[in-house]
Amino acid sequence: FCGSKVVVSTKSPKSDKQYVWEGEVNASSYTISEETDPEKLIPRGTRLTLHLKRDDKGFAHPERIEKLVKNYSQFVSFPIYTWQEKGFTKEVEVDEDPAEAKKDDQDEKKKKTKTVVEKYWDWELTNETQPIWLRNPKEVTKEDYNEFYKKTFNEYLEPLASSHFTTELEDIA
Repeated sequence: FCGSKVVVSTKSPKSDKQYVWEGEVNASSYTISEETDPEKLIPRGTRLTLHLKRDDKGFAHPERIEKLVKNYSQFVSFPIYTWQEKGFTKEVEVDEDPAEAKKDDQDEKKKKTKTVVEKYWDWELTNETQPIWLRNPKEVTKEDYNEFYKKTFNEYLEPLASSHFTTELEDIA
């Protein structure tokens, strides 16, 4: 196990209370408590926090986490968000060398700019697609079936055929 501690925070949309489950690795007990820190409150859903061991910090790389979620949670029908570094480009003015500025002043009164990437961190939806079997067969394209087959079975060839149907079960209890 790569973690030393696991914290699971969960809040139902039907309740005002948020609960926290905490467990240490190799411990024979765990705690469940109500969340009291306003900074840790979530609107609804579940947040899983894994405190990594010093030797396992490689698991903290966003690309690795995203790959694990996509690999093992591709069929989960609810959204999974991961904390990702993002960026956007913007134009900023460049400070010029005073000697060059005088020369440029004579040529034009145009300011020099350069493009920079502004980085920030935000939650990103990692499992974007709804499982194919939960969708209406009329809304699924041949390309969707082919992509599903290739990803699921690590195959580069297209499937020979596909079949997608729905049934309704009666309550037999």
